[in-house]
Amino acid sequence: MVGLQATYLLDWPIRVIGLFGLLGAVLPMTFGMAYLLLPAYVGTTLATPRLPGVHLVVSYAGAAVLVAGQLTTLSRALVTAGATLWSIGVACFLAALGATIVPVLRADPSVVIRGRDRPQRSTRAATGTVLLAILYLAVGTIALLTRMSGIQVIPSATIPSVVHYYAVGFAALLIVSLGARLLVGFYHVVPPRLLTWGALGGGAVAPALIAGSFWSWPLFQVGAVVLAFGILCYLGMVAVVALRTDRRRIGLVGVLAGAFAGVGVYSSPRRLQSMAMPPG
Repeated sequence: MVGLQATYLLDWPIRVIGLFGLLGAVLPMTFGMAYLLLPAYVGTTLATPRLPGVHLVVSYAGAAVLVAGQLTTLSRALVTAGATLWSIGVACFLAALGATIVPVLRADPSVVIRGRDRPQRSTRAATGTVLLAILYLAVGTIALLTRMSGIQVIPSATIPSVVHYYAVGFAALLIVSLGARLLVGFYHVVPPRLLTWGALGGGAVAPALIAGSFWSWPLFQVGAVVLAFGILCYLGMVAVVALRTDRRRIGLVGVLAGAFAGVGVYSSPRRLQSMAMPPG
């Protein structure tokens, strides 16, 4: 995060700043959150404590090469090597979570749907969107690797589409999905089902529409509207919990502020208009 602020002072190109912030700050924090919360989601601890360390080292090395490739002229081989290192880190992340969670689910699939959680349909939906967020991470990684290597496995793969697979499809959807479960558990307040389904549905559908049809009418514009709707519903969820709960935790203020910030970014008419217009 400190380095990201420095990029503004150095007046780096906006695409480089975005890549630096995403690979260097946003995604590592999301990975750390997932390492801590997803095993607890099924009542266990991380099965392979060494893989996160490997993940951290190779991912940051790959991210550094990718950012350098945007700032300077690097050979295709070096850029491909950077994308490969980053992808190996993501593979470590998926392997660590898989080794932790899959055996638990095989033994007792109902472990993610506790009898005390209500409503169960929303609980199952939140569990499904966690898996979808991880799928978006995998798709974004494939898109990044193929884009940097020049092998177009995903024809629509561009740097902006990769950013949306990662930032909206993985990071934002994972936060919304876990929030739908954890807000209930921490504060003992069940938000209206319509808000929960709107947040989960919007977060699940919007990344595919935006990243899969970047700058293409009408899917891209529809995706922007769906994303704004999902973020508004998420803000509604958090607001209802904040108003109804009698459990005061300082973290709730941060969650509520983050939801307001998301609405400010994705729901303003100017922002939607800029997303709807191709870059000039």
